[in-house]
Amino acid sequence: MIRRKIAFILIVVLIIGTGLIPSFKGESAGAETLGNGGHWIGAWSASQTAAWETVDWDGGVSREGYSNQTIRMIVHPNASGSAVRIRLSNEYGTKPLTFGKVTIAETKEGAEVIAGSVTPLTFNKKDAVTIPKGEVVYSDPIPFDVTDGTDLTVSVHLQGYSGPTTWHNTSNQTTYISAEGDYSREVSGSSFTQSFNAWFWLSGVDVLTETNKKSRVIVALGDSITDGYLSTLNENRRWTDVLNDRLDQEIKNQTFSVLNQGISGN
Repeated sequence: MIRRKIAFILIVVLIIGTGLIPSFKGESAGAETLGNGGHWIGAWSASQTAAWETVDWDGGVSREGYSNQTIRMIVHPNASGSAVRIRLSNEYGTKPLTFGKVTIAETKEGAEVIAGSVTPLTFNKKDAVTIPKGEVVYSDPIPFDVTDGTDLTVSVHLQGYSGPTTWHNTSNQTTYISAEGDYSREVSGSSFTQSFNAWFWLSGVDVLTETNKKSRVIVALGDSITDGYLSTLNENRRWTDVLNDRLDQEIKNQTFSVLNQGISGN
């Protein structure tokens, strides 16, 4: 009986997954204005974990962190919208974390983005943001067209030294790391000389959807099978991606956004 109750609760949580998306802290007048005639839903997410304590798997990248560099990450949204905001996490950091510039853009190929699409993100109307140890922050919502299934590029310029990172270590998506400096607005991607298959500090992307169809957000919990371990690199072929596409194709009167909260080894 207890196991049946637990299973029922989990099913309910997955079906009404919108309730798992944290509300925007201190929503501004801008958020209210953008929200007229629409509603915010999760388009992409990744569970965050602490840096690895050993160098066995990542060569010490997560433990060593980064210093005065720009990290460029690719995400694959599963929902469309006319505005966007992102969530950055320092939940497992050991010190306050400061980003001097953060941008979002349409992805072209690799670290290159589409010219004219690079758009700065602000935090309480400021370019820079400091995230206290153990906390998350949301960017201000901005007008930006997001298309379900079309990749986005988020670039964060780290000011100073990060210390051990908060990250998602099984991204199956290449992240690009620059030489020293702020390259958050660079189009060509030529300054991003290193790469690693993980997302750092980026934990969510929300969009403002104005569709007349009913929107449903489904949150998938699990281990490496859900996380997509060994799925094809940069091809978004996790089963959660396939599920999202299939739901969109087969159920015409609703839109679906499947958020992957899997953690390898969970």
